[in-house]
Amino acid sequence: MNQNYSDIVEQVSQILLQAIQERESFLCEDLKEVEVSLAKLLRLVGQQVMSMLFNSLAEQVTQEEKQKGLVIHRHSRLKYSVIFGNIEINSPYLWDKKHHRGISPVKERLGIKSGERSPCVKRALTDFGAEESFGQASQRFEEHYG
Repeated sequence: MNQNYSDIVEQVSQILLQAIQERESFLCEDLKEVEVSLAKLLRLVGQQVMSMLFNSLAEQVTQEEKQKGLVIHRHSRLKYSVIFGNIEINSPYLWDKKHHRGISPVKERLGIKSGERSPCVKRALTDFGAEESFGQASQRFEEHYG
C-alpha cells in the first residue's frame, strides 16, 4: 500500500476514542487494562478490514470471469490466516460451457489457497521459531497476535 492514510487513521481513532469514553464507565480504575482491550479491539478491526478487502477482490475477479461468459458452478469458502486472525474468503468455482473448463478465480488470479498463511504470518512464525522451539513459538505468536 503506497498511500498515506493518516487522515483516515485520525477519523477512525476519534470514533474509537468517543465510543470507548461513552461505553466504558470505569476507565480510571481499569486504565492499565485498557491497552490489552484496545489491542484486541484493533486486531478485530484489522481482521474485519482484511476480510472485507479480500472478499471484495474475490468478487471483482469473479465478476471479470463472469463477463467472459463463465457461470458459477458451485460456491466454496477458503480459510486464510492473516496477522489479525483467520478470515474466510468466498471462492466460487466457475464453468466455461463453451470450452468445457472450470476456473477458481480466487485461487488462480489472486493466488490464495485454503489453509494458507499470509507472508506476514509466515514471517512472524519463522521469527518466533528461530528464537524458540516451535511449541513455544506458537504460544508467543498467539500472545502477540491473538
